Amino acid sequence: MAAQGASITQASTFDGGTGKIVINGTIDQTFTGSATTTAGYLPNIEISKDPGSTLYLAGTIRTAKNWTYTQGTLDATTNDSTVVFVPVGTPSVITGSHTLDNVRIDSNSILTGTLTIASGTTLTIAGTLTIDNSSTGTMTINTGIISVQGNVTIGAGATAYNGTTILTFSGSGTPTFDLTGAEALLDLDIKVNKSGGQVDLISTLTMDAANQDLIIEEGVFNINGNTLTVSGTGKTFVLESGGNLQLQGGETVTTPTTISSGSIVTYVGADAAVTVKDWLYKTLTFNAPGKQFNWTASTTYTVAENFNVYGTFGNNVVFRSTSSPTTWGINNTGATEDVHFVDVQDSVATEEIIAVGGLDSDNNTNWVWRGNVPLTIKGGPLLFKGGYTIK
Repeated sequence: MAAQGASITQASTFDGGTGKIVINGTIDQTFTGSATTTAGYLPNIEISKDPGSTLYLAGTIRTAKNWTYTQGTLDATTNDSTVVFVPVGTPSVITGSHTLDNVRIDSNSILTGTLTIASGTTLTIAGTLTIDNSSTGTMTINTGIISVQGNVTIGAGATAYNGTTILTFSGSGTPTFDLTGAEALLDLDIKVNKSGGQVDLISTLTMDAANQDLIIEEGVFNINGNTLTVSGTGKTFVLESGGNLQLQGGETVTTPTTISSGSIVTYVGADAAVTVKDWLYKTLTFNAPGKQFNWTASTTYTVAENFNVYGTFGNNVVFRSTSSPTTWGINNTGATEDVHFVDVQDSVATEEIIAVGGLDSDNNTNWVWRGNVPLTIKGGPLLFKGGYTIK
């Protein structure tokens, strides 16, 4: 059936059928769904718009059948539409790379269901993605790529959400990633590939499926004080060049299997002192004015490429040994330093580190302070009044 009129409507009571609707009008068309997240079906849908016309999506559109994009302009965001894909019964397939606004994948069934994203297809989601099962059936999402620019919520289904599809965070926004109640249920590979902003994890994330990978390819993945576990047999946890893993420092985090050249680990600190993790860093950054970081005594940390510390005047970043006066080391051989307003004690660096501002709190080797170092004289601090300048 060819749908070429200006208005197409899905009723929540429609049962879908076995046919196919091709949306191919030469004029602008609006496809409005009156479905809910649990009611309403469609037959197979193909979107094949002529150049020069647009298909607008509106309301909630729900389907358990094939969804194919062939050509033309598709606008799913103007009307804040939602498309619900229902993996139940005969496996359904999404074919053709295109962008939707809000997407919900929810089988709402006790039956096993599979949603396949065709090989070579990227489904881009400009709004929010929800993966849930309102019932108890096993749900599988296979092949292809889901590229999400907005928030992602994983619902507390009865079974894991498995499959071979890659869930990719993209775009330049700052979305949240929430698995509350479903912390260990998402068994898909996860990739961060953002052009800006960051992904804020707001719950525990446990990736314990066999061969399940976490790849931070480009952009910031902010653990945000939560637990991150990557523990499945054959898993990889890779921080690639351009990837930035951000943490407070007190979280329980699986050690990455690979920390690549050009990657960054950023500590932002917490209210209480936290301990720096003994990883093989490439670029290590502390962007945490006024925060304290403890370094494990008798341990030498490796920073191969860049060592950055960003405190502010009156709010030094504080480095301490876990067992003063036992020293901690930093192997910064060959690294470039950019260090501002840091208070250090009991540290041994392999090469000279020049700090602009801060405090030498004693028992340090190869640390040099220049610029705004607090000055004291016998009898107390030296105070100035008026317009004095010291250079």
